[in-house]
Amino acid sequence: MLYPDFIKKRILDPLGMKDSTFWPTAEQAPHVPITGKWNAADNRLEDVHLDDWFVQHPEKCGLVPLRVLSQQGIALIPSYANHFARPDGGLFCTGPDIARFGQMLLNNGTYHGKQFLTPASVKEMSSIQTGNMFPSKTEAYGLCAFLQTQPSDDGPGVGSFGHRGARRLCFWIDPGNGLVLAFLDQTWDIRSDLQKALNVAFFKSAIEKYGKAAK
Repeated sequence: MLYPDFIKKRILDPLGMKDSTFWPTAEQAPHVPITGKWNAADNRLEDVHLDDWFVQHPEKCGLVPLRVLSQQGIALIPSYANHFARPDGGLFCTGPDIARFGQMLLNNGTYHGKQFLTPASVKEMSSIQTGNMFPSKTEAYGLCAFLQTQPSDDGPGVGSFGHRGARRLCFWIDPGNGLVLAFLDQTWDIRSDLQKALNVAFFKSAIEKYGKAAK
């Protein structure tokens, strides 16, 4: 079975992730967020559009909706044409769909009574796979997930696991606090101190208001 067909049959459809796809349609395209980039000269946030020169010629874009192509670039043209999906990224999701997937991981592979992954698989996924070659003093790396190994003021609780996107969004499973945390910003470039401040505000507020200790 092809990878995207397997993902759809075994994960997306059974979980009810109806708005998750590797190839957004023209109807779904308006929901793709426009990435922001800080313009220091004008002291404002401006929209980012990739490969503008190509977007001006819709006939060259094939099946890719223009809004999607302007945010992801021309590499999506052969992806759409050949029904190609990247296992390392490229799945478009909505907040509710991400929440369903996260709840399944938080429940050790189970969602609404149906088992998608074994608890052993989730444990392996969220266990250190890189020995002592850690990306930072507070994190290690599992299977496609960073692991929070030490307290950090700009991260979720110890024992949590997740990943960050290239455009600064983050998605974490925090078993200790009983939370699925998703911060869906889309920022092309941001100073590290401002990114840290955003993360601190998000994780602190979410954990204080919705974490197990707050209930």
